[in-house]
Amino acid sequence: MAFGQAAASPRIHLETRNSAVVDQVGGGKLEFAGSQLRSTNFNPSVALDGRTMDFIYDSLRRDGTATVMTVYETDEEGAVGLWQMGSGSNRALWLNSQQVSYDNFAITYRKTTEQGVVIHTMLYQYPTVNGAYDGHDTLYVGREGGKEGEKNFCAMLYFPGKLDYRTQRQLESALAIRYGAQLHGPYVNSRSETLWNPVGEDSLYSFGVCGVGRDDRLALLQPKSKVRNGYLTIEMPNAVGDLTHVMMGHNGGAMDLGGELLTVDKVQYAVVGRQWKLRAHGDGESEQVRLGLDLKVPAAAVRLMLTRGDEVEIVSPKDADGLVFENIDIKNGEEYIVSILVNPAALQQGTADEGLTASASNADFRVMVHPNPTSGRYTAEVSQSREDVVTLMVQDATGRVVEQETTDGKVSQYSHSGVLNNTGVYYVTVSSNGKQKTIKVIVVK
Repeated sequence: MAFGQAAASPRIHLETRNSAVVDQVGGGKLEFAGSQLRSTNFNPSVALDGRTMDFIYDSLRRDGTATVMTVYETDEEGAVGLWQMGSGSNRALWLNSQQVSYDNFAITYRKTTEQGVVIHTMLYQYPTVNGAYDGHDTLYVGREGGKEGEKNFCAMLYFPGKLDYRTQRQLESALAIRYGAQLHGPYVNSRSETLWNPVGEDSLYSFGVCGVGRDDRLALLQPKSKVRNGYLTIEMPNAVGDLTHVMMGHNGGAMDLGGELLTVDKVQYAVVGRQWKLRAHGDGESEQVRLGLDLKVPAAAVRLMLTRGDEVEIVSPKDADGLVFENIDIKNGEEYIVSILVNPAALQQGTADEGLTASASNADFRVMVHPNPTSGRYTAEVSQSREDVVTLMVQDATGRVVEQETTDGKVSQYSHSGVLNNTGVYYVTVSSNGKQKTIKVIVVK
């Protein structure tokens, strides 16, 4: 699969279907034997497993410049990357994601403490451009320092000359969506419209960002994705039009049941600490998605809650055989917060609950609001292991403070009863001992 466009087609790209490097202009293929296909974000990639891949080409510009983009998985937490790209004999262009030589080096991926997929973009400059330079060079891709292990080499793009920043950002975004990489800057489509902004309005939900959708100009068709280590899968069950995307990320919260309780159809559910945000970007009024949940709990014990402004929707799994939630409509341009609701009683009856934990901080600082949903009257209860001043604040969906109270002294137990007059969503925030917890309260008149 090539990521190319009329403005800047790649001269060479990595063809993962048959494990070859393809010279698009010359039509030649350089196979590397023994490679096997693996999967990154539901897409094929090549496991080099310590071997190097050499290729010789004559498509450098006369000034000796080219832009090289690679996508690969890291090996271990704390290591940005264990791939290298070099030229000639043992002359590394980058090594372990650190610049060794030459300028114009960029890494457009996440924090260095995460495992995951890396996107590298580098302006390559042949070291000596003079009368003897004939435009030929040899590049290689392989493992840094002979490290053992097997990780994916997902994509490689080579462009003669320097890509402009706009085109570079478009290609990086398409690669990030396809392979599950996480960019430092905005994800954009081929029109340079922002799909997700991890350094702006989406910063609170920019852990494990992924997306699904289609962008013909960037050769992107991504019908299914998974947030890395995020338990949630998103899929487009139907054919989608060009320039249609649904993006998703989570808030980094723990997969614990916490102290927030919600009553649905007379059953009390605990709200899992990790929450996700969904947003669609397309030409239609809405997009339909399917969400899958990777938790070993019975379908009868789990619900999804989608919140959009003051609107709340509770979604049940499709059937009792799996945690798949069908036919979820996402309106274009609207933001949805997805919460997992789990019936603790089902887990206490011996049901497997792999992936869910009980947070130690919850025992030290526990906050409950009940009833929830409510017709208006509610009670907030706080218990903590160490006495301290407790502050309670209630805000409506617009952020306006409707109630606020602080205890006169240090307490270990605290209870507050209040009345919320209007239908809608409210947020009760309790702070004490340097800890803070916010619980969403739904008022239905």
